[in-house]
Parts: sequence; C-alpha cells; structure tokens
Amino acid sequence: MYQLVFSGQLADNWQQAEVLPELARLLKQPPEKAQVLFSGRRFVLAKNLSSNKARDLRLNLRKIGALADIESMPPPATSQPEPATGKPCPKCGHRQSSGDTCNACGVIFHKFLQAQQAQTIAANPQINHSSQATVAPANKRSNSGYLLIGLILCLVVGVSLMIWQKRQDDDFRTRLMQAGVSEFHVDEVAQLRDLSVPGRTTIVALLDSRCGSCKHFQQLSATLSPHAPQLAFRHIVVHDHAAYAQALSKYKVPINNTPYLVIYSPDQQPMSPEQASHSREYWVVFAEVIKEVERDERLRAFEEELKEQRQRKESSAAGNSSAAKG
Repeated sequence: MYQLVFSGQLADNWQQAEVLPELARLLKQPPEKAQVLFSGRRFVLAKNLSSNKARDLRLNLRKIGALADIESMPPPATSQPEPATGKPCPKCGHRQSSGDTCNACGVIFHKFLQAQQAQTIAANPQINHSSQATVAPANKRSNSGYLLIGLILCLVVGVSLMIWQKRQDDDFRTRLMQAGVSEFHVDEVAQLRDLSVPGRTTIVALLDSRCGSCKHFQQLSATLSPHAPQLAFRHIVVHDHAAYAQALSKYKVPINNTPYLVIYSPDQQPMSPEQASHSREYWVVFAEVIKEVERDERLRAFEEELKEQRQRKESSAAGNSSAAKG
C-alpha cells in the first residue's frame, strides 16, 4: 500500500496564491485550513492507496501546480495482548479473572470493602470533624473574597459617577459663563433663573427647533451677540412634543407659544417687559434690552432691522383687518 505526501513544493511557473484555492477544493477543505500545507512540514494527503490510485492522485495534484511524493507505507506494528493478571481478593490475595466472590476464601469483594471502610470511620471519628473544620474556614475565606470584590466594584462605580458628574457640572458652568450664545437641554436646567449670568443682562429663551420664529430668534441672537458683550443669550432647545411638555411642567410657566423669553438683570433679577417676554413679539424684547446696552454705531443696523420687522408686522395686521372688513 502507498501514501501520498506533500511538503509545499510547487511546479515551475506556479504561485502559491494560484495553487492554494485549487488544492483546498480538491481536498474539500476551506482555504484558511489548507494554508497550513505550505508551512514546510510534511503532510500525508492520502494513505492506503494502490499504486494506480496513488499515481492518479499525484497527477491530479500536478495539474493544479502541487508536487507530491508517493511513498510505501510501513507495515502495521503487531501488538500482542497483555496477559490477564486477574483481580486480587481484598482478604486473601487470591487472583481470579472474573467474579465478585473469591474462589479461595469465599468472601464477597464489595461487602468486605464496605465493612473495612465502616470500621475505619468508626475507629477515627475525628476524620469527619476535621474535614468539616477545614471546609468552614475555606468557605469563610471565599465569602470574604467575594465581599471584598463587591466593595471594590462599588467604590470604582461610585468614583466613576463622581468624576462623570463633576465633568458634567464643569461643562455646564463653562457654557453658562462664556460670552455670546449658549445652548442647553431641559434635563440640564432645574429652573430658568439658573441660567442667569452675574454681571450681565441675560436673555433666557425656550426654543422649539421646529418653530420658524425660534430659528429667526436664534439668528437675531447671533447677530446681536458680538456687538453687545454686556448681553448673554442662554437658549433651552426642545426638539419634540415630549420635551416641550416636560418644559411646561418643569418650569411652571404659561408657555402658549415659542419663543418664550425671560430677561434677567446683571444682579439676576427678572426684568420687564413681562408681556413682551410672553409673546411672539420677541423684537420688542430686544428693543427693550438694548436700551440697557451702551450705544454703539454697530447697533444701528440691528435696531433698523428691529424697526422693519415691527413695521412689517403692523402692515400685515392692517392688511388682514381690511380683508376681514371687505
């Protein structure tokens, strides 16, 4: 009988990348497993082959670029069964090949062994107590280890939460104290007064990202902010009806529409005009606020824009009234 041996050798003008997939297909193995055949070691691809079968298989491998060798298989090693030694009797030592009763003294093996074990335990009662005494401290040590691990995990989680909370607080304070416009979420702000900035006139606005007037308000805030460092714009932005309802309940304010505005003085007290702060006429709020701002040439264009907005609003209202009368 013969065997076919492959050690990774390739035929001329063949590359491993070409041979590997074909060899894997021929051996019915995935390419990643067949890759080991090119490690330089000898692998027996097939054994117990006749000479004709071995030559045919080697030819098939040659067609896909793999060179294999045909070797004669060594004769199987003959093994002789070990002589049975038999089972010794636990009492007299007589050996016999089978049976649970001694042919020499007649003792029954398993009953004799059970009796021996019972006598040993009865003669040494401290064995059980000592084993229990050994197990108990081990259990205590195991429980103590689990308790220590639990305490360490609790400590790590607690410290992590403290660090996370401190970072959140630091981020909130940084955004609160910075100049210009800052945005916040409902979950971050306990009450509207928390957004007032000491030493600055603060305009706190509740905005709905879906509202056109709110988007316009944000544009006006961005326009005015660089020219009025005495002002701070703090926006609470909601994105859906659930957040809007949460804001109504949390801040306990009569928000009939947005933007909803509250103005705080530099000493963090609410400022007028209260009516304007509860309406869509937010340019009225701007007009009131910039009275507190030192006059600057850069504010003129902004004031002109506010005036044009008011005029457009009045013209639109007058047109609607005329149309209603007609």
